[in-house]
Amino acid sequence: MDLTASERNYCSGLLKFFYHDNTHVDLIRRLTGLLLLVPCILGIALFVEGQPYFVPAWRIGTLFFRLPQMPLFIYIALWAACAACGLLLMWGKTSKIFLIIPAVAIAFLGTCEYTCIIFSYFILTWLFIIALLFHREPHSCTRTIIQLSIASCYFFSVLEKLHPEWLDGSTIYQIVTDGWELRPQFVFIKHLGISHEAAGLLAIATVCTELFLSVAMFFKVTRNIAFLAGIIMHLAMAVLLQYVEIFSITMLVGYLAFHERQPKQFIPQSSVPRTEALLILAVTMLIVWMPLRFYLLSDLPITYLSFSDRLPWSFAMFLFHEELEDVTAKYLGIDNRWQSIQISERMTRANNISEIYALAEYIGQCHPEAVEISVSNKLTINGHWTITKLCHVVCHDGTRHCQLTVISRRGSSVWQGLARGSDTCL
Repeated sequence: MDLTASERNYCSGLLKFFYHDNTHVDLIRRLTGLLLLVPCILGIALFVEGQPYFVPAWRIGTLFFRLPQMPLFIYIALWAACAACGLLLMWGKTSKIFLIIPAVAIAFLGTCEYTCIIFSYFILTWLFIIALLFHREPHSCTRTIIQLSIASCYFFSVLEKLHPEWLDGSTIYQIVTDGWELRPQFVFIKHLGISHEAAGLLAIATVCTELFLSVAMFFKVTRNIAFLAGIIMHLAMAVLLQYVEIFSITMLVGYLAFHERQPKQFIPQSSVPRTEALLILAVTMLIVWMPLRFYLLSDLPITYLSFSDRLPWSFAMFLFHEELEDVTAKYLGIDNRWQSIQISERMTRANNISEIYALAEYIGQCHPEAVEISVSNKLTINGHWTITKLCHVVCHDGTRHCQLTVISRRGSSVWQGLARGSDTCL
């Protein structure tokens, strides 16, 4: 079918921006296979440990997007299949089936349980797999999709760090004075007497560096200095801080997509099927929309979202030092007496809004006689800011009407409001 003039213009622009030669794609595929093993190991451990209930990744208000519950062995088998595909990709296998299996499985598992995709490097690894599905010779958009994934990580990390708690240096001050997340070898840093003002300058420098990296790697004139700045930053993070080694490695694997042996060459329009062009557009929109959704559809004003409320797929790494102080749960029986729920297992980690809704739902399933359900938690952020969430559910005629109140106290400033969409049926 002949393309219209507008479609030809779209394809021409698409080709000029998206299509590169396949420099380093084989190496990226092997390294992606290696990175894939990390979420597989953690995912298998999660499901082997067992959970009394799952918390899906996606919801609108109190409405979770739930997939059918499967027997435990199916979840473990899916992770095992992903691990096998990762090993085969490391071995040099190029069949698309070894990419399709983990792409679909991780999307399914992450939808069922958000902790399967809780870390930023899990999301990035999945995006690398999606990008590799577009690989074909002699040109493909694989490298550009990886580039956009890396740039998205930096850009949305900058947006998150515009929060006052980051910009005034409170988070970094917690790191350098309390030793939060520092490796044991570097806890001496907290005795150096670094001032809050110096921490603030370092926080602003971090924002400027990430903003620079989100743009500079796309241009040949600034690419080398961006590589140097990014490598130094990620190596410093990996050396000084705990739990960021895999993230740093993942970002550096993504850097390979920016390196090219020769300038991009324009290729004829006929070499890109219309379906592929639409899929490229869909993936690009996904890369932008998922972290952007917090600014458009969040439960609360973005300023009052805790770090854990921003998960998954937000790139808000190290935004706050957040501690879960308390979780309480109880229900009102038909005898008009409140019964306390012993907080154990997963309930002890109910640190975000999704966890609270899921816990209230679980209590309702375990105690169908409940007339009312109450769940609350309290977070302390950066040692001086508290957020308390109070979920109250009224059960009537087989439906559960839920309302979530959030109270934020930061110094003398107090804010209280209802979470968006919470005044609905659970």
